[in-house]
Amino acid sequence: MEMSETKPKIFISYSYKDRELAEEIASAVKDVGANVWFDRDMKAGASWKDEIQKALEESRTFVIVLTPEALDSEWMNFEVGVALSRARLTGARVIPVLAKGIRPESLPLLLRDRVAVDANDLSGPEIHDLLRNLLARELQEKRAEQPSA
Repeated sequence: MEMSETKPKIFISYSYKDRELAEEIASAVKDVGANVWFDRDMKAGASWKDEIQKALEESRTFVIVLTPEALDSEWMNFEVGVALSRARLTGARVIPVLAKGIRPESLPLLLRDRVAVDANDLSGPEIHDLLRNLLARELQEKRAEQPSA
């Protein structure tokens, strides 16, 4: 999936077992006019490793969907590591989303200093609305920070 250069790039990291939740988040991202990278949009025949690496390099915001399944996923751990590295080097934003009983104290040590979105007791539409509002505010702040031409 080609990402537009003019739209903010948001990468959603999740376990394939949490696809429904990730789809709700992707919908919220699209609703605010941001460009989401979501693996289900990859074209048949594409190298998924290359596509993921490219998306990780191009993204400025990372939404990390944390569930028990995600915490056991090697790929999720890799993606979180890249996201935190990009945050340190480029100022990219890392937004943990807690679900399926995950609490802040059960997060990996490297993510415990991040303010997380607690989606544990929310329905799909409530998660959608919460993230849409959060991301809309963030996009407004980023636009306000940009120098005018």
